[in-house]
Amino acid sequence: MRSYVFFTCSLLLFTLGVPTLASAQSCPDPDAPPAVEGEQKRWHPLTVTFTGPCTSESDDPNPFLDYRLTVTFQHSASGTQLSVPGYYAADGDAAETSATGGNKWRVHFTPRHTGDWTYEASFRTGTEVAISLDPSAGSSTAFDGQSGSFSITNTDKSGRDHRGKGLLQYTGSRYLEFDDGTVFLKGGADSPENLLAYSEFDGTYNAGGSDYVRDYAPHKDDWRTGDPSWQGGKGKGLIGALNYLASEEMNAFSFLTMNIAGGDGEDVWPWTGPSNVYRYDVSKLAQWETVFSHADSVGLFKHFKTQEKENDGYLDKGDLGPERKLYYRELIARFAHHHALNWNLGEENVNTDAQRKAFISYIAALDAYNHPIVVHTFPDEKEKVYDPLLGHNDFDGPSLQLSEMSPSQAHSSVTKWVSESKAAGRPWVVSIDEPGTAEAGLRPDSDDNHDAARNVLWTAFFAGGDGIEWYFGYKYPDDDLNADDWRSRDRFWDFHRYALRFMRELPVRTMTSDDARLSGTPGHVFSDESDVFAVYLPDGGSDATLDLPSGSFTVSWFDPRNGGSLQTGTISEVQGGASTSIGAPPQDPNQDWVALVSKGGVLPVELSSLEAATSGSESIVLTWSTTSEQNNAGFEILHRPPSGSIFTSVGFVNGAGTTDSPQSYRYRISASEPGTHSLRLKQVDVDGTATLSDSITVSLSLKSPYSLKGPAPNPTPTHAQATLRVQETQTVTVRLYDALGRQIRTLYSGTVQANTPLGLRTSSALGNGVYFLRIEGERFTTTRQVSIVK
Repeated sequence: MRSYVFFTCSLLLFTLGVPTLASAQSCPDPDAPPAVEGEQKRWHPLTVTFTGPCTSESDDPNPFLDYRLTVTFQHSASGTQLSVPGYYAADGDAAETSATGGNKWRVHFTPRHTGDWTYEASFRTGTEVAISLDPSAGSSTAFDGQSGSFSITNTDKSGRDHRGKGLLQYTGSRYLEFDDGTVFLKGGADSPENLLAYSEFDGTYNAGGSDYVRDYAPHKDDWRTGDPSWQGGKGKGLIGALNYLASEEMNAFSFLTMNIAGGDGEDVWPWTGPSNVYRYDVSKLAQWETVFSHADSVGLFKHFKTQEKENDGYLDKGDLGPERKLYYRELIARFAHHHALNWNLGEENVNTDAQRKAFISYIAALDAYNHPIVVHTFPDEKEKVYDPLLGHNDFDGPSLQLSEMSPSQAHSSVTKWVSESKAAGRPWVVSIDEPGTAEAGLRPDSDDNHDAARNVLWTAFFAGGDGIEWYFGYKYPDDDLNADDWRSRDRFWDFHRYALRFMRELPVRTMTSDDARLSGTPGHVFSDESDVFAVYLPDGGSDATLDLPSGSFTVSWFDPRNGGSLQTGTISEVQGGASTSIGAPPQDPNQDWVALVSKGGVLPVELSSLEAATSGSESIVLTWSTTSEQNNAGFEILHRPPSGSIFTSVGFVNGAGTTDSPQSYRYRISASEPGTHSLRLKQVDVDGTATLSDSITVSLSLKSPYSLKGPAPNPTPTHAQATLRVQETQTVTVRLYDALGRQIRTLYSGTVQANTPLGLRTSSALGNGVYFLRIEGERFTTTRQVSIVK
């Protein structure tokens, strides 16, 4: 009877010309409970789908504007809480079905902690309720208040896969960092800007006079068995293109999400049509999601350019009105769960400062993951656009355009904004995202492209920039509007890969531009001012003189044209305390080279392996080997538990002194906290100098022997409180450290009875800043961050 009545009403409404669904079969299971889909593991995105109003893309009330889904997720142990916007998902399988109607409403969530989580939906209706930031706007409807729970275990991913690293975040420094502590240094493609003009996305065509819609046919063979596709094999060209870029060890690509209304391509938009700005194409966006999810799995950062100069004023005539608010909300609701991305306010942006700040505030209020917000503008507009944003709490850095492949322009632009943003109290992450002239940019490999690496890549890195995305000029094949083959720059990706490999070996967090130390030849210096000095010499030569502090330094050389390992030049060791020649490179003295001058020797211990594995139920075994050692006093073992934010020393293993014979080492670490444990070695020379290895991770799956509630990130204006419970009676020591890892005081040391709460409280005398609470039991160790803001 219910089906008969529904069908009759639908037929009547259809004959009256009112948009509705074709039949009751479009909305099955109207009373279905929420469904949680996806791997329930740390950093693996989950999807929660609710069954709600049966509607369509064209119906009224508008499912995008007049309904609002927000889901609050809470982590039971820590109290962490995130309110995540959701969206209308038609039949819940629109990427495959191209459905325009249904009764599925969806939210994506990426959990950052293991353990138990709960969720509760807020679902409200009312005129334009979707774009309101007021939680009580509109009225409760349908599945409002539905709740559930799930439990998260540790990730099983590693390597490039972002699900093994976590979310990429602004941390208050010049570099973005993943949750696991990995610094992000960028390299990738800025072109084609209309990358999403893909013929195999639903509703994608050219709305202007030129046809740049493409199928990425040259990359179809890069698609691999097991990779995603949709509708019987669509998507292989673009998925294959991402595979190729990742295979070159690049880690970023950019794209416009809207280029209509005068834009260069007129072929990318998220709506059901170029002008239907309140109606979103659910199936097209679901297919975008398939591509973006694959980008996560192969380790690619997604640069969302939300508009371009030509259409800065299209939505709400450039203001923050209902059209633009809904646009931002839909992008954030559908895609903010991805690990590595930024929101760019616009390419070559010409909005007003007041408009930009309004955009920033609205995006920051909606994005529960606090992804970086940036803006791109013309080379001669930088001061006008960026100066008013210095110190802005929610703005994270410039996306720089250069008018030419100029080393002076690249270096000065990066150093200027690194320096000025630091002085303003909020250091920016400074990227170059469009170097070179509009005509040329990064030319195809048919031209010699090493000048781009020589003039921009190394100079930007040595100025403190985080990396570069490369624009393809319009006078060359595979340009910014029709590129469908990233192999056209295959040789250049090698140059960028070599630079990334070198830079990742440096302690970049503590290094800055330090050019004043260099004399005798053109070049740039990147140093920590005490132990490590990297020198880029674009013209090579043997006249470089470096002003070094006191001590003994080893000089080695890196070939930026061919990569490979460090080499020895004409001088292998120098004494600091004055300006001194660092000699000549091992060959090709007239080519560009990078000299690495390091106190205590470069790699006095050559590690040939470093591995970690679980052993039994409560320990990790770290093994490593060396091919040679020079003056090696030994290795300090550093460990960061899953809940920790800092590495602490857990042991020391004596080295072999000086030897050319291979050596093997082993150390067992007691560990009972489930999750991803990070480990690294601190090799200590006999004179006390030290070198850090890369960090590695290992997953430990255990039933936690303790629970800790609190502290919240900003618990009170004066102190932090937490409550500890242990499963078994044991001795526990609680210490408080400052942000530099220095112990402030011991808060507790003694026996804690099983299942008896122990209250912990920091002193009200603590000043503003970040602190770490480290709790060491007989069967566990954990560290929690505490922020005090008075």
